[in-house]
Order: sequence, then C-alpha cells, then structure tokens
Amino acid sequence: MKDYFVSISSKYDELRGKEILPPLCEILRRLTKKDSRVLDVACGTGLFLIPIATEFDLRLFGSDLSSGMLETAHKKARNKNLRVSFLRADVHNLPFPDEYFDVLISTNAIHHFDLIKNLKECARVLRKGGSYIVFSRFREQNNRSFWGKNFPKFADKEDRLYNKEEFEGAAEKVEEFNLDDINELSFEKKATAEEILAEVANKKYSTFDLYSDEEFKESLKSFKNWLNGKKDICYISEIGEVIYRKV
Repeated sequence: MKDYFVSISSKYDELRGKEILPPLCEILRRLTKKDSRVLDVACGTGLFLIPIATEFDLRLFGSDLSSGMLETAHKKARNKNLRVSFLRADVHNLPFPDEYFDVLISTNAIHHFDLIKNLKECARVLRKGGSYIVFSRFREQNNRSFWGKNFPKFADKEDRLYNKEEFEGAAEKVEEFNLDDINELSFEKKATAEEILAEVANKKYSTFDLYSDEEFKESLKSFKNWLNGKKDICYISEIGEVIYRKV
C-alpha cells in the first residue's frame, strides 16, 4: 500500500473530491479559536489542510508516513506562503508531547489505522476537552455505494473500513474519549462514463490496489460492459462524520 501512495501523490488532488470541506470547516469554527493547535493526522497532500490554512488563523500541523505526499503538501503551502508544519510520522506513535493539541482531524484515512491504537495515541496528544474529528466512509456505506454495487468485488475487497458500530464502540474501549457526535452525510454526484473510467484507470481509491492484476483486468472488463451506452451517471456518495471528545 505504501507504493500506492507514492505512485498517486502527484495526481491525488485531481482525483479526490472536497465535498467534506464545508462540514469540516463548520466544525472547526465551533471547536477552535485563534491560534488553536490543530493536527491533520495522515494529511496526505494537504488536500484539506491547505484550504483550512487559507481560511483560519490556527497553528496547523500535518503528519503522514508518505514522503511523496508530504513533499506535495509542503510545496503547496510554500507556494501560497501559508504557515503549516509538516512532518513524517506514524499515526500510532505521534512525535508530540502529551496534551499538545486542541483539535485533531482525520479525513478518509482512518481505515488504514488500528482504530483503538490510534484513538489512544490521539487522546494522549490532545488536551482535555479537545476533539478528534474523523471523516471516514462506514463499511455499510461502502457496500451500498456506486462502486460497491457496480464495480465487481469492490465491496468484498474493501475489508479495511470500520462500520458505524465500531466507531461507537471504540469510545467505550478508550476511556479517555467520549463520543460527542456521529452522523452520516450524503452528496449528489454526476459524472460521464469517460470520467468514471478515468478514475478507475488512475486508481482513485486504494481499494483498486487490493486486486491482483488479473482480478483487476477481469473486473474492469465487466465494469466497462456495464457502463456501455451510459452517458451521464448520477449517484449518491456517503461518508461518516465522527467526533470524539477527550474527557
């Protein structure tokens, strides 16, 4: 999976949507104040951290394991003259002191983590009363998604996602956290068949990297047959919004 993020770092921003940015910013307006310390855990290319830095007067940090992703993020921040600190770090062993941050965020990444270990480490670096904001597609959302229903084996291959109950139960297993809020968001999407196929070809989702070459080839062939004759495709994209608060 490490090779996947190396290969996609230069085109990541073009492939991924930003529809969760408005609700994320709304939460940050409620939970932060001037100079609050905020860490984007597994920030990638800074897809969300860069626009946050443009809009908010916060002390922003981004961590990721992919040097390629971080290099892209750092370049974007430098080009916009934004004050953001980036560093390479493991989400289960963050190189920060106890109770250092006011807010942590994680967007479309937590399925790559050990949920409980990550929550315990995030609780360590959060001040009391601080929040950990997580956006992640729930497993049940993925199963009923456009890709889960229409791209062969997609739902079966993607076994890393946590379901809603696991996020709810995690707060009971990590005593430092209470579950502050949990919601399911949905967004209307529209794309042409050509745009959809381009997303597959560029492996928009790391799920595609879980296929063997032969499996992917056969699945893509079936998917192309299903797409044949279709023009504009309208579908619903869903994601979970979870907020933990340190007690």
